[in-house]
Amino acid sequence: MVKLTGWDEVRVSSNKIFFEELRRMKKNRLMALMLTGAMLLSMTACGKDPSELVYLKDFKPDKYVTLGDYTGLPTTIAAPEVTDDDIDTAIMNSGLSDDCKVPVGDRDVVEVGDLANIDFVGTMDGEEFEGGSGAGYDLLIGSGSFVPGFEEGVVDMKVGETKDIALTFPENYYEEMAGKDVVFAVTVNSISTYDREKAREELEQSAQETYNSQVAAELIDTLKQSSTIKDAPSGMVDRMNQTLISNVTAQAGAYGMDAGAFVAAVYGGTADNYEETLRTYSQDVANQYMILAAIAEKENITVTDEEVTEDIRASLGADATDDEVASMMESIDEEAYREYLLTMKVCDFLVENAVTAEK
Repeated sequence: MVKLTGWDEVRVSSNKIFFEELRRMKKNRLMALMLTGAMLLSMTACGKDPSELVYLKDFKPDKYVTLGDYTGLPTTIAAPEVTDDDIDTAIMNSGLSDDCKVPVGDRDVVEVGDLANIDFVGTMDGEEFEGGSGAGYDLLIGSGSFVPGFEEGVVDMKVGETKDIALTFPENYYEEMAGKDVVFAVTVNSISTYDREKAREELEQSAQETYNSQVAAELIDTLKQSSTIKDAPSGMVDRMNQTLISNVTAQAGAYGMDAGAFVAAVYGGTADNYEETLRTYSQDVANQYMILAAIAEKENITVTDEEVTEDIRASLGADATDDEVASMMESIDEEAYREYLLTMKVCDFLVENAVTAEK
C-alpha cells in the first residue's frame, strides 16, 4: 500500500491510487454507492444527460486491448502475517472495531487492561473547560492516552459508580492547561475487553485486503507492459474524469485545500495544470478498466442484477428494508456500480492466480 508521508512528498502511480481507492471502496460499500451517486449528479449538473454516459458495456474490450498472459503472473509481494505484537499495537492504538469487544464476564470492577466505557466531565475552578468532557468513551486502562493519573483513578471503580478524580495537568501540557488543577467527574458505564482471536481475524482480513490491492497494482503494471492497449473511448474517459473532479473537490475541501494544491500533492504535476493531470489520470484508469474488462470477457466473469442488489443491501446493513434498497438503487448510477463490482471480481481473479516469485 502507498503510505502517504506528507502532502509535499506524495508521488504515486495512477494504478496504485486506483487500486488503493478500490480497496477502500470494498471495505466501505456505502462510500462506493455514494461516489457513483455523486458521479450521476455531477454529470447531470454539467449538462450531461445520464442516458448519454458511456460504459464498458458499450464497447468490445478486445477492440482496445490485446492481452498478454494474465494467469500465473509473478508477484514479489510476500503474503501477510499478523503477529502478537501487531495485535498488541492495534489494541493500544484503538485500531480494532467494536466486533472485537467482549464483556469481561461477571466482574464489575475496572482493572488494568480493561476497556472501560465512561462518561466524564472536567472542571477547573468549578467551571467546565473546553475539551474536558465526553460521553460513551471507550478508554483502554493502561494505555496512557489520558492525562497522567486519570486512568489510575478509574481502576477499581465499579460499573455504575461515579467518582471525582482530582488531577494536575503536567507543566509541559499545552499552555492554557499546563500545571492547572482540575477535577473530572467520571462514571463507568460498562467494562469490556478485546478478544484476541477476533482481533487476529480482523487484522488478518485487513492485511489480506491490503495485500490484494498491492498485488493487483503490481500485476496491472505487468499487464500494461505485456499487453497492447489502445486508449479507451473519450466518452468513458469523460465520465471518469467528471467523477474524479467531483471526488477530488470534496476531498480537497475536507483538508481545507483548493483542488489544484490537492491534486499536485496527491497526483503530481502543478496546481496550475491540475485539470490536465486529472484528465491524464482518468485516461489511465479508463485504460485499466478496459484491461480488466477484457479479462472478464475471456473468463466469463460477470455481475448479475442480484449481486448488485445484494451488495447494496449489505452496504446499508442487515436491517435494510426493500424500500431502502430500492431508494438507494434509484439514487446511484447502477451501471457504474456494476463496473466497480466487476473490477473487484477481476482483481480477485488475478490475485488468486498469481504466483509468488522466488527471491
